[in-house]
Order: sequence, then C-alpha cells, then structure tokens
Amino acid sequence: MPGAVRKQINYMVVCVSEFARAKALHPRIAFQYLYGHKGIDFLKEQYEVEHTLSIEDAVEDLNIICKKKYLFHPIKRGLMDEIDIFMDSCVLASIVVLF
Repeated sequence: MPGAVRKQINYMVVCVSEFARAKALHPRIAFQYLYGHKGIDFLKEQYEVEHTLSIEDAVEDLNIICKKKYLFHPIKRGLMDEIDIFMDSCVLASIVVLF
C-alpha cells in the first residue's frame, strides 16, 4: 500500500475515533453514522485540505456535513435516526446545562 494511501487511512481512523469520543459513541457506530451521512466521503474528497487542520476542526466539519445530509434527507429509518435523536438530545442537554 502506498504511503499516501496509508496516511489518508490513518487520518480517517483518527477522525472517526475522535468523532466517536466527542459524541460518546462506540467507534463502529460512529463510522456507520459518518458513512451513512456522507462524512466518510467528505473526508476522502477533502483530505488534502482537512488534514492540514486540527482534529477538532475536522470533527466540527464532520458535524456540519452530517447535519446537512440529515436535513436534506429527513425520511430515514433505523439506527441512524436513533443516533440523530440521541445526538440532538445531547446538544439540547448541553445547552440547558450552559444556561
């Protein structure tokens, strides 16, 4: 495997792991969520730019991409809906705690 491909894969693994940590999800569930909401595609397509940013910025970018994907495809079923509802409730709980 060429070195450039290995670096891209390693970067994506770190991004998925940090996304999982930030959302308190198992890494496998985080990967499924990101894959289903085009976050993985985003990381592949935008690797040249994203890997120059901090991991925190990459996780925030993934949040934005996945929320946009959800807004344009609101009719979904199964695990992804449950994760979206859980993540939205976590955001609401965080906002309530702040105030």
